[in-house]
Amino acid sequence: MKKNYCNKCKRFLFVEDHHILPQSTFGKNEYVDDLCPTCHTEYHQYLGTKDLKNDSMEFHFEKYLKWLFGVGVVFRDCLYGFVRIRLNKDATLYTG
Repeated sequence: MKKNYCNKCKRFLFVEDHHILPQSTFGKNEYVDDLCPTCHTEYHQYLGTKDLKNDSMEFHFEKYLKWLFGVGVVFRDCLYGFVRIRLNKDATLYTG
């Protein structure tokens, strides 16, 4: 764990790497976001065990961003252009 801003609650505290694409389904991957332990647990409860096994990348990105921002996000042709999804402390979505 490292100290940083949690990208959900915006508090500066110890955060964990949350794998947007579950490692149990996709293996180790670079799609991670910083969440505090409380928000990390909340997301996994929101996702549920059935959805954790879903093998669609689009499903996991859409579900995570909907939980994070509270609005639906639809990916079209741009999905595979994403190398990483990160948020800065001002909650501005960027890729790279």
